[in-house]
This record gives sequence, C-alpha cells and structure tokens, in this order.
Amino acid sequence: MHIKPIVLNFILKRKTGHPELHTLYMRASIGERTILISLKHDIDPNHWDNRNQRLRGKHFDQAFLDSVMSQYRQRALSIYMDMIQRGMAPDLSVTRERLIDSNHNSSGEPMFLELFDRIIKRKLTLSGQNNSPATIQKYSRCKIHLQNLIQSNFQTKDIRFDKLSLTFIEDFEVYLRGHGCCHNTSMKYLQTVKTVFKNGLAHGYIRHDPFAQFKISLQEVVRPYLTEQEIDRMLRQPIESERLCRVRDHFIFSCFTGLAYIDLKGLRMKHIHHEGGRFWIRTRRQKTNTKTNVPLLEIPFQLIQQRFGDWQKREPEEEIFHVMSNQKMNDYLKELATLCNIQKALTFHDIQFRW
Repeated sequence: MHIKPIVLNFILKRKTGHPELHTLYMRASIGERTILISLKHDIDPNHWDNRNQRLRGKHFDQAFLDSVMSQYRQRALSIYMDMIQRGMAPDLSVTRERLIDSNHNSSGEPMFLELFDRIIKRKLTLSGQNNSPATIQKYSRCKIHLQNLIQSNFQTKDIRFDKLSLTFIEDFEVYLRGHGCCHNTSMKYLQTVKTVFKNGLAHGYIRHDPFAQFKISLQEVVRPYLTEQEIDRMLRQPIESERLCRVRDHFIFSCFTGLAYIDLKGLRMKHIHHEGGRFWIRTRRQKTNTKTNVPLLEIPFQLIQQRFGDWQKREPEEEIFHVMSNQKMNDYLKELATLCNIQKALTFHDIQFRW
C-alpha cells in the first residue's frame, strides 16, 4: 500500500457577516484531497502573518494561539500515524471526525469501524483458534455493509460510538433486507455487530448498548432433501456436459459424506485413511474446527477411483476435487436439477439426502 504524506498548515477564511474578522482553519491534505477544520478562533487579518502562520509581533493572543495550533497539528499527526499502524489507508474524513471530538482523542477511544478493524485483525492473527476463514470473511462482509450505510446516512467514512443508537441498528436491518439479505442472514450480520458492541462495552469505549432494546431472532428453516430415488435418477442420467458431470460428482460425493462445500474444497489425499478394513475421511470442519470421521462408502469411493485410478500413490497434499466457486456450483446445480427432472431448488448448502 502506497502511503501519501499528510500536509498541515493554517489559513484564514472570511467570517460570514463579519468582514473585519477571519476564522482560523487548519488545512490538511493527503495527495489531492484536502479538508478544512475550524479552530473556532476569530482573528483580525491585519494581525496575521500568513508566511509564518502565526500572529504578528507580540500579540496578547500569540502564546495561546501557538499552543492551540500545535495541539491540532500533533493530534492530526497522531491520528494519521494511528491509521497507518492499523493497516488502514489514511483517511481525511476519519481525521476530521476524530479531530472535532476532543473527548475521543484525549481518551484514545477508537471509532466504530476502527474497532471493527481491530477485531478482524485479531481474528486473522489467531486464525485457526476458533477463527475460521469463513468467520473472518463474515466479519469483513459485515464491515463493508456498515461502511456503505454510514457513508449513506452520515456522509463520512467512520462514526463515533456515541452516535450509534437503536435507530442505527434498525436502519442497518432495513439496509440489509433492501440489499438482498434474507431474515436469518440479516440477523447473523446483526449478531456480528452485537459482538463488536460487546467488545466496546468490555473495554469501556461505549457507555450504553443499543442492542439492549433490540431482539435478534432466527426463523426456523425447513431444509429440502433428496430421496434415494432422486439420487439414483441423478446418478443414471446421461450427461454430455463436462462441467455438469463435475458438479454432479461433487454434489453426490457431498451427499454421501455430509461434507460442506468448503470442506470438500479443502479435501486432500492425506485426509483419506485405511483402517479396520475400510476407508475413512479424517479431517476437521473448517467452520467449527471440529474433528470429523466419515466412512468412505462405495459411491464416493468410486468417484475418487474414477478420477485418479491408483489414487493411493498420489501426493498427500494433492486435492481430491478441483472445486469451482460456490456461486457457479449452485447455478449449475439448477441446470442439473432440470436435466434430471428434479422439482427442487438444488443448492450445495441446503439440500440433504434422506434414505
């Protein structure tokens, strides 16, 4: 990431309705972007030395104003360095938001999305310790949704915790539903936000929890399932398309082993073990990091043999299936269902196999 320097200087701007007075501003620039932050101090322009950016001569306000400008400069530089240390691109909107809130800066409390970044960074550092890639992706997607909402509602890149209320939580739910999220998906995103608020409460960054008056409720989902006859129909159906053949093999393998999409994608030769006269899949669920021992039944065993032949001589790290993206998989499954005359909306996640 290329980091551009921040440039700080002080200027006067004519005060509306008072032509004899000008207001002192700090001008902050990063690259071509510039913002002005009022120091809320009015000055007679005749007493201002623009070249040296200070009051002329021995003005009675000189020591006070030098101190104020120095404090603003130091705070702006501290905010700039803090964003870099957190791996963020320096943002002038965040700089302005933090500068105008003296309580925030004196206490060192992070803003809302800053804390979100901290939590994501911590989960990345502790990846594998109940912090799966899927969990980290969920937090990252949630943060993107929040950024869009904050930009739309507040015209800024980040926001202080004291501006977040029950209304903000309700607005976020409406935003999610309006952007294609079903009820349960919206609730899961709100659970993620609630976790961030709990972290802020635990560290004393916030004084109240807007979730205290908000109930997160998940609706029961009745998952569809395939019958033995439908599975058999899918296995016997002649298919000319190579991609549909691949999708069918991956889907059938998952039906007989119970492996989720992400676990099928991560399946390697080293996960197949021969014990007690039969083959087993021994791995860990990526979502929960729990051990799984699955017997390799005849049909999934045949699918591996069809692909590799003498597959036991393969390298341990070689992947068993070259799995396409989940979105493409689900799109092709719909084609497969139509071809096999299965009147169910097949997706890799929802369908179960019932004997």
